[in-house]
Amino acid sequence: MPAPIDLEPDVSVADAYSYDYFDAAIADLADLLKNETQDDFIVSLQDTISDIFSSSTIFSLAHCHDILLRFIQQPETMRPVSTDNLSLLTSVLKDLEIVGMTNKDARELDGILRRPHLRMIMDAHQSIATREYAEDQLPIGYLPDAAQPLPDISSPSYMFPGSMAALPPKMIGFESTGEEHLGITVKLNEMGDLEIKRIVQGGLIDKQGLLHVGDIIKEINGEIVNTPEELQEKLRNARGAVTFKVVPNYFDSPSASQVYVRTHFAYDPAKDKLIPAKEAGLAFGEGDILQILSQDDVHWWQARHVKDLSLKGLIPSQYLEERRKAFVAPENDFAKTSLVCGLIDRRKKKRMLFNVKNSSMFDKGDICLYQEVARMPPFARKCLILIGAKGVGRRTLKTRLINLDPNRFGTTKPHTSRSLRNDEEFQAYLQMDRNEMEDEIESGAFLEHGEYGEHLYGTKFESVQRVIQSGKMCVLDLVPEALKLICNKEFMPYVVFIKAANLDYLRYKQQNEKAKYSKMQTKSTMGNNSSLNLSSKDVEQVVLESDTLERDYHAYFDLTLVAEDIDRTFEQLVRAVEALSAEPQWVNVQWFS
Repeated sequence: MPAPIDLEPDVSVADAYSYDYFDAAIADLADLLKNETQDDFIVSLQDTISDIFSSSTIFSLAHCHDILLRFIQQPETMRPVSTDNLSLLTSVLKDLEIVGMTNKDARELDGILRRPHLRMIMDAHQSIATREYAEDQLPIGYLPDAAQPLPDISSPSYMFPGSMAALPPKMIGFESTGEEHLGITVKLNEMGDLEIKRIVQGGLIDKQGLLHVGDIIKEINGEIVNTPEELQEKLRNARGAVTFKVVPNYFDSPSASQVYVRTHFAYDPAKDKLIPAKEAGLAFGEGDILQILSQDDVHWWQARHVKDLSLKGLIPSQYLEERRKAFVAPENDFAKTSLVCGLIDRRKKKRMLFNVKNSSMFDKGDICLYQEVARMPPFARKCLILIGAKGVGRRTLKTRLINLDPNRFGTTKPHTSRSLRNDEEFQAYLQMDRNEMEDEIESGAFLEHGEYGEHLYGTKFESVQRVIQSGKMCVLDLVPEALKLICNKEFMPYVVFIKAANLDYLRYKQQNEKAKYSKMQTKSTMGNNSSLNLSSKDVEQVVLESDTLERDYHAYFDLTLVAEDIDRTFEQLVRAVEALSAEPQWVNVQWFS
C-alpha cells in the first residue's frame, strides 16, 4: 500500500485563496485524521481523500466556491458584466441557425451552446447576478459563525447529495397589449399543475426565451391560476406589464431540428377549421421547403420557411392531413375522443385485391404530403426524365437537347421482339427473342414495357446504366408509371413535367397558326408544334390527360414547364439543367443516406 499523502493544502494553492472556508475545512480534516490511530482503515481513507483533493477539478470548484462567497459578502467589489445572459444566448442561437446553414463552424458553435451543461451554467450565473436565491441555497460557509447541526439522514426531509431538489419559483415579466398571441399552450398535468405544453416558434414567449416546455405557471400578476381557462381570461384582460410566477423545469434542450421537407400540397390556416389558433398557423404552397422545428404534437407540427426564417407557425402533421384526405374505418379511428373534431368519415370503403400487373392503379392512391429532403451542393443529375401527355412535345425536346450537346446528353435504344428491317438494324431498336424478352420483363429487367402490333417494346435498366457509365446525362421520355422505379439514388433523376397549356389558349393558338400556315401545311412546318396536328377533340384529350398526370404524379416532379411555345419551353429546360451544376439543390434525403 502506498504511503499516505499529506492532506494539508499545497502552499501555492493556499496562497491563491487563503483565509477561505474550503481550505480551512481541508486543514481540519487533515488534523482530524492525523489524530486517529493509523490502522488500515484510516490509511485507506487518507489515500482516498488524498486522491479526491489532489484533483485539479476539486481545486477549480473550490476556487469558484470562494469567489462566490466573496461576491455574496462583499458585493460592491464584484459586479457582473451582464444580468441577462439568457436573452443574449437566445439571440446568438437564432443568428447561428441562419449562419449555420452555410457555415460549418457556426453549426459546431450552435451545438456547443445548446448543451444542457452550458445552459445550467448560464442559469446559475443569472441567478447569482440577479440575487434570485434564498438563504437555504447559499454556499456552505456563508454563515460561518452559526452553529450548524449535523443533518439527520434518517429524516424523511433529508435530501442526499446528487438528488434533485425542487427549484424555487422565478418571476418572468413582459409587456402585453392583450391582442398579440403569446405562442404557448398549457395543460393540467397529473399533479393538477398548469404546465406549459408547447411554445410556438416565433411567438412572443419564444422570442423572449425565458419560459420552457414543462415549466409550471403558478401566478399571473400576483393572482393564482389553476386552469387554462383562468389563464386565458387573465391574459385577455391584461394590459401593460404582465408577470408570471413560474416553477422552472430544466431539462436537456434538444438541438435545432435538421428535418427539412418539401410540401406536396398547399395549406392556408385561415381556411382550416381544426387549427387551435388561426393566427398561429403557417401558410405554404405546393413545392415549398420547410424546416420542421418540432413534431412533439401528434396533430400539429411547428415549422418555418427556409426562404424566410422569420415565417414560423403550426402546420398539420402527416397523420392529421392523411386522415383529412383518406377514409378511416371507425374501428381503426384512434382520435374519436380527441379534441380535434371532424376527422371521422364513416363512408364504406371499396375492397380490392392487389394485382402487381395493375399496380399503377394503386400508385395513384398514394398520399404523399411531405417528402423529407436535404440541401446538397451543386451536382449533375444522372438522368433527365420528361413526363407529359401525348402531343405536348416531349420527344421534340428530347431530340433537340441531345442534338444541342451530344457529348453531354444521350439516350437509350429500346428493345423490341419485332424483327428489324434492314434500314433500322443499327439505328432505332435492339432486337430480342420474344420469349427471352418476356422472361426478362417478368424478372424486372425492364424499366418500362408495352405491346404494340403484337410485338413487345421496352427500355431496360441496363441500357440506362450504360449511358450513365459513358459520362452522359441520360435523357428519357417515360410513361409516368416508371417514375417509382427510377426515382432512387442509383439513377438520381431530374424529373420535368411538360404540362399542356390551358384549353382556351391551345384552341386560340391552333386556329391562328393553322390560318398562318394554311398555304404551307407540310409536316416539317407542323412538326415543331405538335398541337397543330391535333383535332379539337384531341386537344381536349391532351389537356385532360395532362391534368390527370399532374394530379396523380406531381410528387415526383422537380420542375413543371407549360408547353405554350416549344422554343421557349426548350430554353427554360436548358436553363434548368444548367442550374443543376451551379446552384444548391433540395433532393430526397434517402439518396444520400
